[in-house]
Parts: sequence; C-alpha cells; structure tokens
Amino acid sequence: MSIINTLRALLGNKASESSNIYQVTANSEGLLYATAPELFSALENAQKTSLQHTILKMLVEQGLATALPNGFLLPKEVVCAQLGDSEVEDLEYANILGIERRQKLKFIAQPRSFTTQKDFSVTLLVESAEHGELPVELKGPYIKLPGNRHARLNTGELIGLEAWQQHQELTAEQRSELKNLRLIAQLQLAKDSGMDIDLKHFEEFIVKVPESIGVHVHRNSDDSLTLRPSIDSLTNEQLESRWGQVIGSPDSGALRVENTIVLLDKKKRQAIDEIFSNQHISKDQVKNFIENPSAFLDASLIDLDVGFSTRVTGIGELVFLSFGELDSEKTDWFSDALIEKQPIKNLDAVIKCPEDLQRFAEQYKAARASNATVMQFDGKTVDISKPSEVTQQIESLGARYAEGEFDDGESTRLDDSPSSEQENAEPAKRWTLLLETAEEKNKYLLELANQEFDSNQIDWQACQRDPYPHQRKGVEWAVSLISQALTRSEQPVRIEGALLADDMGLGKTYMSLVATNEYYRLLDQQEKTHKPILVVAPLSLLENWEDEVAVTFKKSPFTDIQILQSGKNLNKFRVAGVERESVQLTEQINEREGSEQGTPEIKYALHVGQEAGLKRLDMPRRLVITTYDTLRSYQFSLCKVDWGLVFFDEAQNIKNPNTLQTRAAKALKADFKMLVTGTPVENSLADFWCLLDTAQPGLLGDWPVFRENWVSPIVRAGAEEKENKRIEIGEQLRNATGTFMLRRTKEEELPGLPEKRSFVGKLLQKNAVNTELLEYLGQDMRGTQLKEYDGILSGYQQQVGTQEKGAALTALAALRNISLHPELQSPGTLNMMTAKQGLEFVSGSAKLIALKKVLDAIQNKKEKVIIFTINKRLQLMLKQALDVLYSLKIDIINGDTKTVESNSGRESLTRKSMIKQFEAKPGFNIIIMSPIAAGVGLTIVGANHVIHLERHWNPAKEAQATDRVYRIGQEKDVCIYYPFSLHPNKQSFDEHLALLLDRKHLLKEAVVTSEQVKEADVIKGMFS
Repeated sequence: MSIINTLRALLGNKASESSNIYQVTANSEGLLYATAPELFSALENAQKTSLQHTILKMLVEQGLATALPNGFLLPKEVVCAQLGDSEVEDLEYANILGIERRQKLKFIAQPRSFTTQKDFSVTLLVESAEHGELPVELKGPYIKLPGNRHARLNTGELIGLEAWQQHQELTAEQRSELKNLRLIAQLQLAKDSGMDIDLKHFEEFIVKVPESIGVHVHRNSDDSLTLRPSIDSLTNEQLESRWGQVIGSPDSGALRVENTIVLLDKKKRQAIDEIFSNQHISKDQVKNFIENPSAFLDASLIDLDVGFSTRVTGIGELVFLSFGELDSEKTDWFSDALIEKQPIKNLDAVIKCPEDLQRFAEQYKAARASNATVMQFDGKTVDISKPSEVTQQIESLGARYAEGEFDDGESTRLDDSPSSEQENAEPAKRWTLLLETAEEKNKYLLELANQEFDSNQIDWQACQRDPYPHQRKGVEWAVSLISQALTRSEQPVRIEGALLADDMGLGKTYMSLVATNEYYRLLDQQEKTHKPILVVAPLSLLENWEDEVAVTFKKSPFTDIQILQSGKNLNKFRVAGVERESVQLTEQINEREGSEQGTPEIKYALHVGQEAGLKRLDMPRRLVITTYDTLRSYQFSLCKVDWGLVFFDEAQNIKNPNTLQTRAAKALKADFKMLVTGTPVENSLADFWCLLDTAQPGLLGDWPVFRENWVSPIVRAGAEEKENKRIEIGEQLRNATGTFMLRRTKEEELPGLPEKRSFVGKLLQKNAVNTELLEYLGQDMRGTQLKEYDGILSGYQQQVGTQEKGAALTALAALRNISLHPELQSPGTLNMMTAKQGLEFVSGSAKLIALKKVLDAIQNKKEKVIIFTINKRLQLMLKQALDVLYSLKIDIINGDTKTVESNSGRESLTRKSMIKQFEAKPGFNIIIMSPIAAGVGLTIVGANHVIHLERHWNPAKEAQATDRVYRIGQEKDVCIYYPFSLHPNKQSFDEHLALLLDRKHLLKEAVVTSEQVKEADVIKGMFS
C-alpha cells in the first residue's frame, strides 16, 4: 500500500487538514494559489496544517515560488520543469499542488512562405491520439485540450510555444528575416530541450544565435596583428570567405556558413564593423593593444573578457595551462590559427596513467560543451574534432587501466601522430600573451610582504566592540599588506592581494571591515581619493555584510551601502533600456531589435564613471555589495570601476579558472583584493592555485610549474601513502605561500570557546579521539527495514559477475535510502500525519528511533537542535512527523536563493529571517537543513545541538555545516550526534561510510583538505 493510501486510511478527523485548500488558477505567469485571508493566516501561524502549504513554502525558500498576500505564485518555468529531485518526486509534488498531468504531445510545424518575406508564418498543430490534429492554445504552463482539459508542458514545449506565440503577435511589417529566423532557432532549441516537433525542411539547417562576438588575432610576419571577428563553434577558415555577406550591407541580419545560418542583431553587426574598422594593429601598437584592448575595440560590443593584468609582458611562446584554455564560454580570443603544431590524435601520447585519464575526461567534457575541435592538455594540443573516436580511445584506455595495464612506452601509435619522444623533444608552440614567471617574482613579493608595519597606527576606537586577540592580529596583517600595496601602487610588480583563510567562525567579515576603515585612513595620510569598496559574496551573505557594518563601527566609514542585487538596489543603477551584459539575457536583448525605438546606443548596463554624474554606482567611499552572478552579468561595468578594495567572500566560488565569474574577478581593477574563505581547498590543489593566482598573480608560479611542484607528488604517491603525502605537501605549500595567506583555526585562537563533543552510535576505531559512545545512537534495523536491506544485499550477490559495476551502484543507492527509512526506497505519495502516524513513521527506521531519543533528551534540556539531511523527500516526511510529535512548526532550509529581503516587502521569509524565528522561540525548537545549503553564510548560535542524520560524503562540507553553531557567539557547549542504523550480523552502510569519513578527516590545519568519499570507496568496503 502506498504512503498516501495508508495515511488516508488513518487520517480520520484530520482529513480536512490534508486536502488541497488552495484554489489553483493558471494565468500567463504560471499557477496562482489563493485562499481566504483568515485561512492563510492560520496556516502561517501553524494553527492549521497543510502539506500543500508546506511544499509551497519550501519552494519559496528555494527561490522557485513567490509569496503573495494570501497565497503563492508558481512561475510557469518552474511548473514545466521537474519538481523535486526525481520523476517520482515530480509526480508527488504535482499531485499535492494540483498541477495537471503531462501528456505525450506531438507537434507539427506548417510553415508558410519564405523567412525573407513579410508574410512568413508558422502554423502549429498538436497531435492527440484521441482527437487528432488540434490547433494550439496556451494557458500559462498548460496547453488546452478538448473538454475543458489541460496538459502540463515540459520545458522544451514551453520554450517553443512561447516563441511561436510571440511571433504570431507580430504584424507583417515587424516580421523581418531576423525575426523569422529567430523563431526557427527557438523551435530548434525547443526540440533539443524535449519538444517532440516535426520542423519539416527547417531541420536541414541550423539557425545559430551567437552569444557574443569575439576576436580572432593573427600575428603577421612583420610582427603586426590582423584582427577578425570570431563566432563560437565556427572556425576562422569557415568565416573568412563569408564576411562579404554582411560587410557594407547594413540591413543584413544573417550570415550563411555552410549549413548554418548565424543571426546577427544590431549590436553584433556593430561589433563586426568595429573589428573590421580596426583590423590592423601595427607592430609599434601591439604592446598597447595587449595592455589595453578596449582602447582599440569597444568592450561593450565585443567579448574582450581575457583577464588582462600586469602579468602581461608581450607576445611570446606560451607554456600551456591544462585549464584556462577550456573555458566553456569560449572567451579565449587567440584562436586555433596561432597553433603551429599538428594536433595529437592518439591519446596514448598524452595520457600515461589513470589519473591522467580522469583529468583528460573531465577537461574533454568541458571542451566538447563549448563545441571546441581542439583542446590543450598538459602542454599539448589534442584533436577532438571526432567525438566518437575520442570516446572510443577513452573507454579503451579505461579498460586497459582497469586490468592493470599501463603505458610502457611501446604502445603502437597512429602513423599521423607524433611519438611521445617527439612531443617531449619539441614542445608545442603558440604565439600569445606571455606570463611573467613566478621565479622572478616570488622572492621579491615575499620580501615586500614581510616588511615591518607599525600596528599602533590602527584606530580601534572607531569600533563598537573590542577585537579578540586573533582579530587584532588579523587586521594588522591585512593593513600591513594594504599599506605595502598603496606604497608601490605604480610599480609593475607589487603586492596586489592576499588570502584570508581563517577557520569558519573567527570573524573574517569583522576583520575585513576594520581593515577597510584603516585603508581610508591610509588614503587620508597619502592625500589620495577615497575610492569605492566592492564586496562579492554568495547571495545568502549580502545581508550579513550590511548588518555587520552597523554593529562594527561607531560611525560608518561609508557614505552609504548599496546592495547590487535584483529586488534591492540593482535597478537604481541600471541604464534604462539596456539589458545585462552577460549572455544570459541575449534573447531578451534581441527581442528589442526591429522595433521603432531600436536599441539605445549605450555601452554599459550600469551607471559607472564620471559621465554618469550623480547616478553613478562608483561614488567615493561607497560600499557596494553584490553576488558572483551579478559580477558575471555586469562584468564590463564593474571592471570599468577603479575600486579601492575588493573582497571576495566565500572565495571558493572563483576556484575554477574556466568560469566567467573567475575571469571577471581576475579582471577587476583594485588597489588590493582580499579573498576570504574558510575552505581554501575543497576538491584539489587547483582550487588553491586559482585563488592565489587571483589575489597575487605569479606567487606560486603558473599552473604547469605549480602542478609539477605540488600536485604531481600526490598523484604519483601510492594508495597507502597518499594521505600522508597530502599532509606533507599541504604543510610545505602553506609555508611557501608565506604572509600572503593567513590561516588560523578556532581550536588555536579561541581557548574560551565552549566545549564541542561528538557522539556516535558505535565506536569504530580503537582509541578514537574527540568521539564518545552514546549507545542509544546506534539502533539495530528490524522488521521491514532489515528485510529490505538484506534483500538488496542478496539481490546484488546474485548479479555479481554479470553487470557488477552498475549493480553495485544501484545497490549502494538503495542501501543508503533504506538506512534512512525504507519508505524512501519504495515511495508512495506524501500527505499529512497524525501524532500516531508520526510515531509509526519514526518507528519504521532504526536511525529515526535513535533520532527521537536524542530529540527527547534535547527537549528535556529546553535547547535547540539542527537536523542535517540531504534527501528532500525525507526532509518533508520528517517535518510532518516531528511537527505533530513535538507540537512545532518546523522550517526546512534547502535553497541557495531567496536570501535577501525585497525592497517591496512582498517576499516571504528569507533564510536569515527563518533562522531568527527559530532562535527567537523560547526553549526547545527544531530546524531541518541541508548541509549543502548550510555550508555558506549562516550563523545559528541559538542552537547548540547538531544531528547529522544523513552524512555528506565530503568531510569539508560536513565540517562547514557543523560550524554554523560552533563559532564566535556560541555560549553553550555544542553537541554533535551521528545516529547509526546498525545491522545485527554485519557492518552496516552507516558504519562503512563513517569509517571512510574518519580516515578522510585528518587535514584540518593543512592547506590541503581531504578528498570526498567516493562511491567506489564504499562499494569496495561493502561488497568486496
């Protein structure tokens, strides 16, 4: 029997509470959920309960729905996408929320006339098995069917039908070739996104809407440069003979290249004209062009996002980076024509071990996503123009390595591929920007950073609160480096930034703000202009920074604070009529083309610079707080500003050099950049290199040098010595970084912090440190849970030898679910619970029995607890059960959005305000959180108990979640609990995972963090 049927049978008098109490109406925006004001108030105050209301609130918290005065709006894009993490959850959510079912729909496009003609149109029909061909009629996320019925669209269908509807609304005069072809492009995109549509002859060619126009640079024999426009996925050779179609033809909006039609709106036509107008760069202007390309080309029209900095010294021979050349956005504008060697086709020439194969596969995936035909790997150029052949080679190498066969240097190679000896003897050459080497800079930079600084200069009287000793030292460290940066601001090699990598909870925001006040005092002493300050942070931290200013200073050092974010102050600084500079809203920009007004001739989307007058964002002494997404979306405007200090909070967001936000971060101009993060390495040492390369370029060398010095020793280490080698390398690297990184832990710096105790349901290692046994945390599985668990193990054993790998992964996922609760393995439909049903639900899982025992003990102490679990279905079921068992209104925090209050005041609770409510309730209270959502920007010192019900497989993520409560401001001893579902006769899944996590959790004080536990690790332990 499904959960829904079981619960309905038992609901009795509570049945009315679980019914759909909202009236659901479809409109052009999505689905509107409305109810009577008094009923809505009762639901909000927990006087009445409704699973429908709970899920809608959860969607609001995730940023997927909008709260209204007496209900909610579920946008059509959300309705058409998958709700929840699986098809099963999608069906459950749709059933509870009263969303119409999906139906298998087939669409037929019937074009009329030619795309060059004003009378061009497309008739769309939907084919129904029951009713035959029907005309299409949209209603928000639905399509109308006969009999007043509706079907829910998928994402592809929504894209296609909305594009078709918009085209239908155009007058004949508005139906230009550009508009007509754009409809075809959108229908092709819709088909790729899941719309079953017959496009007739329009399937014979591709209509492409380029995200941006880049620059192809060719070095001539006389050392001058020739510039040509570049378009993603098309080579210079393909384009060179086609530019005549558009040059000198201002009305031409389409470029035909073989079977591809490239749509060029007004702005992209201007970009092409701009490049051809400046196509020749003389030899004596090359250096100026490299240092300041925007002086030659309009950056508001052309993609110049190459992250130029003082590292650039000229054109020369490049030592290839193994990443950075693979940016999925194709921002590298020194393209394939500059590569002098023939690309390698045989992967044996570049892949020597399983680790190489894994790295190559990951980079290959990124390169293919950007439609690249060649890629760079470990300094060599690899031909990936034939994906099927590359994939076959990857699989073949994987099979060889799985059998223990490594390259012995005797492998047979393709005749047209250079041998590995030839490759090593003659490194691949390519003319491009040459980075100054770290060897020339490192010693000088370390000497600058270590110069003495008079700490007595710092004005602590400006602060409302006295600093902790470690915070005093932290501010002195930051101000010393900032002072050195200002003193040598005009020097080509100078101090540019640093990494504040203190443990979570030591007050990094406080130290950053005090350092900012001292920066302004230094500017006063040097009679320099007071520049604006920029803070880039995850969305969840924007309010934290604003609030921290108010509690840090007696008088704010800033003239004002502006949160550059939608719903706050972003619109105030937007240039009217100009969309975001990023590619994300290209289609909305394109929709303006062809109108009578046209697109305003404005270069930047934000008001910046002196010409903006009083509207300018970059006012002196202004604090601008924004997100990484906004930085990416408005990078040209923000990179135009001469910032004083730039702070990157949770700087691990720019650990990947291939992302636009990382490149934008590197391109920002500032007196000093401070990267703030408690986890300088989350996955690999490449993270650490990228962060330091953003803060202080060249300090640790370019990537190939860094990889050889710091990464390769770990890769080459044997399995048994790898963890020790990680610790050794981490300590060495921390020393080599010197003063440019400050890293302290709470245990070192806060001896007065309350005690932190960890409790487990079973001691898995002798002489376990900082871990105590709490016997009731380990409960034996029984009944249905044990039967299903054993059934999975038995079923797996029967499949061994046939499809072992797939069977092991399937079995592992099932054991993980069953260990939490057997209902997760064979789910029915969610519904509300009575107290009796809640108790029955808890009793069905050994781990939940242990959980309830802990909760009862915490309730007796009248204290607060956070329950961490990842599975969203379990979160909902747990909330229903615990709400009725403890008479609470438990919130679930999951999403990465909806973390900033809107100026309109209409938004629902943000995460921060939900936590305030949780902490404000007197006595016992529970909140359910995902460790992923809790990893950034939350301080919850009102709780002093943490239960890791479902453990994250990355020890760093789990530690981040725990440290939400164990930080400055915590006044009570903190207790961490790890419940176990135990097997009566063998080691259980929970025990295996805990053992692996314990082994990984060794490197807190080193730069290097431990690896995430992998599925293969657990499979090896459980099934071998």
